[in-house]
Amino acid sequence: MNILTDILSLFKRKQVVDQVTPEDLIVVGRHEKPDMLGIASPIPYKSVKLVKVKDLLSIDDCAHTNVNNGTGTNPVGIFHNKTSEPCSINLRSISGIGNNISVVQNDKEIEISTTGEPNTGINLGIGAKVFKTKVAEVLNFRTLISNNGSILIIEDTDQIDIKLNRVIINSPNGAAWEITIDNSGNLTTTQL
Repeated sequence: MNILTDILSLFKRKQVVDQVTPEDLIVVGRHEKPDMLGIASPIPYKSVKLVKVKDLLSIDDCAHTNVNNGTGTNPVGIFHNKTSEPCSINLRSISGIGNNISVVQNDKEIEISTTGEPNTGINLGIGAKVFKTKVAEVLNFRTLISNNGSILIIEDTDQIDIKLNRVIINSPNGAAWEITIDNSGNLTTTQL
């Protein structure tokens, strides 16, 4: 086997590639020392083997670490894993899930933004307050009730209907009196 002649033939036929793939093979010849020295020494033995390009490449064995700068809550890592066949470093994708969240990839960064705005409820006027609190994204309002049934509250599709159901008045000594009216307009009081 004349390896040198074969290699020179490849050069002559311009069988040279510009890029190699990890599975391409390269011929490796090993020149070993002769068994004897002197004028009559035999031609040194040549050992020929094949090696894959991926075995010659410097494999990146550095650890891949997701760096956390200690700010924010619930940090997540971008690095997922590394595989060897085929060699691949796998990273997680970034996506926006939810209302009004957008993810934009720029030249050197990934921007995550939202068109949502922090908001709260405000009670206007000096009366009883309907808005209570805001917890995360939830606005909490107080419920309208009538403890003694004097007011009738009806929830409709688009509105709340409030009607006077009973008239109850407290006297100076703290006694509760119900006032009723008949069809003739006569008022009657009954102590509760």
